Amino acid sequence: GTAGLLLYAAVSYARLRRKVTDAVLVEPGVYETDAIVSPFVLGIVRPRVILPVDLTGEARALVLRHERAHIVRLDHAAKPAAFLLLTVHWFNPLAWLSFYLLTKDMEMSVDETVMQKADSDIRAEYSKSLLSLSLKQSGMLIPLAFGESNTKARVKNVLNFKKPSGWICVAAAVLIVAAA
Repeated sequence: GTAGLLLYAAVSYARLRRKVTDAVLVEPGVYETDAIVSPFVLGIVRPRVILPVDLTGEARALVLRHERAHIVRLDHAAKPAAFLLLTVHWFNPLAWLSFYLLTKDMEMSVDETVMQKADSDIRAEYSKSLLSLSLKQSGMLIPLAFGESNTKARVKNVLNFKKPSGWICVAAAVLIVAAA
């Protein structure tokens, strides 16, 4: 089971890298190609954001913020590490559930980070971007790359998002320190 999952990950990662070999550098760490339909972060040591060519305007800016937030949070390293744990515990349904929930939480948390750092209310535009990208999904399941997933739950999360007020953040910090 472990060997099968590792082989699957290696083959899918190699196919994906081969698919984006013609990607063109458009700005530091950001590449564009017409070979993909959904943006993602590729690489662990030197992560790169790979964007589809037809992504423009506000949607492109939001996607870049999202993918760069993954890089800042080191999600591009955490997800492969979690996948390695999954390969060792491939027989355990809880390991599969944990990997699924980790991926879902990473995406939702980054969505919230992007909205929290925005100067204005971007929920509507962000939701439109998520929906338009979900319609274009290629259906490829690549465990070591980030793609758009779990769209329905993410859109609900985005539309229900409210920036926490300052006193709530302070109270949470005090509770965390007290608990520690």
